[in-house]
Amino acid sequence: MKVLHLTPFYRPEIGGIAEHVYNLHNFLRKEGVDSAVLHVVENAEGNSMERVSDSEYRLHLAGSLDDHRKILRKGEIRAYIKEHIPGVNILHIHTFNRLEFVGWRWINWIWTAHLSDLPRIAKSRHPKDLMLKLLYRAVYRDAKRIIAVSRHQIPFIRKITGRSDIHVIPNGIDLSRFRGDTEPLLQNKGRKIILCPSAWRRIKGIDILIDAMKYMKRHHPDRFERSTLVLIESKHEPEYHRMLMRKLEDLEDHVVLLKPVDRDLMPYLYASADIVVIPSRYESFGISILEAMAMKKPVIASRTGGIPDIIEDGKSGLLFQTEDHESLARTIARLLDNPEELKRIGSNARKRAEDFSWNRIAREVIKLYEQSL
Repeated sequence: MKVLHLTPFYRPEIGGIAEHVYNLHNFLRKEGVDSAVLHVVENAEGNSMERVSDSEYRLHLAGSLDDHRKILRKGEIRAYIKEHIPGVNILHIHTFNRLEFVGWRWINWIWTAHLSDLPRIAKSRHPKDLMLKLLYRAVYRDAKRIIAVSRHQIPFIRKITGRSDIHVIPNGIDLSRFRGDTEPLLQNKGRKIILCPSAWRRIKGIDILIDAMKYMKRHHPDRFERSTLVLIESKHEPEYHRMLMRKLEDLEDHVVLLKPVDRDLMPYLYASADIVVIPSRYESFGISILEAMAMKKPVIASRTGGIPDIIEDGKSGLLFQTEDHESLARTIARLLDNPEELKRIGSNARKRAEDFSWNRIAREVIKLYEQSL
C-alpha cells in the first residue's frame, strides 16, 4: 500500500490542516505504511517539483487552483505525480473545492473534509453554488471513502456530496510533544495569563474575546487587574486586523501581542497559560483545543461546530454560547477565582486528550485504506 496525501496546506505553513496532514503522514509511517505527501503551492513563479525529503514533495504551480482552473489543471498535477511519485494506489486528499478533481475517475481516493466553508456552501442558494454542488456530487460519488473530522460536519457533507456513508475520524494529538511538564515560554509577573492561540480571522472570534476582557475591566475590575491577555498577531485579514488593534487600545498594559510562533514552541507557549480561550464563530474541529487540553490547561471555547465533540462541558473544559462576550467574561472571572476548579478541569482535559492520540487515529485511517483497495 502506497498512500499519497495531496494538500494545499502543510508545514512550514501554520494552521490546523497543515498540522493534521504532517502528523498523520508521520504516524502512518510509524505504523509501517508507505506514506508520502505532495504539498501543492499556488501562485509560484513557475511550475516546478521540489523534493523536500524521502517522502515529502512540494509542487509549485504558477497561478491559482481556484474556480474553473482547478478542473483544467487536474491532468497537469496527475502527470507530476506519475513522474515523480510512482506506485501510488491510494490518494488521500485534504481540502475542499480545490484538489478533489485530481483523484476523480483516476485512482482510489479518499477525502478528509477540513475547511470551515462547508456550512456556507451547503446552505447557499446562490446560482453559482447550486451549480457547484451538482458538480461536487459527481466528483464525490467517485470517492472510495469520505472522512469528517466531527459529527457536526456530517449533514453539510451529505448536502454537498449526496453521500450518506460518512466516516467520522477526528484530528489527533501528539501526546509526546504536548505534555503537562513543559517549561513555560512566558513569565506571568504575578498575573494570570489568558491565552488565545488562534489566527486573526473574523471566524476565529478574537474580537469576542477582546470584548469579554473589556467587560471584565468594567464589571470585574479586580479580576481584570490580575490577568493578562496573550494573542498571536497575524495579518490574514488586514481590515479585521486594524479593527482588533483599535479595540486593544482600551486594554493598555493588560495585553501581550506575540509574532507568529514556531510550531515547535507551541507546547512552551501553552505551558505559560493559566486559561486558554477559543472564541471561534465556527470550527470544524479545533486542533488548538486538543493541544491545550493535552497540556493540562482548562479551555473555554464557543459551543459551535465540532468543539462539543472534544470538550465535555464542565468536566474537561467549559463551553459558552457563541458570540456572547458577557458569558465568556463571567466564565473567565469565575475560573480566575477558583484555582481548584482550574486544576480539576486541567487534569480532566489531559485525560480527554488521550482519547485523540495520533497512534489510535492513524490506525483508524489505515482500516479505511485497507477497505478502499
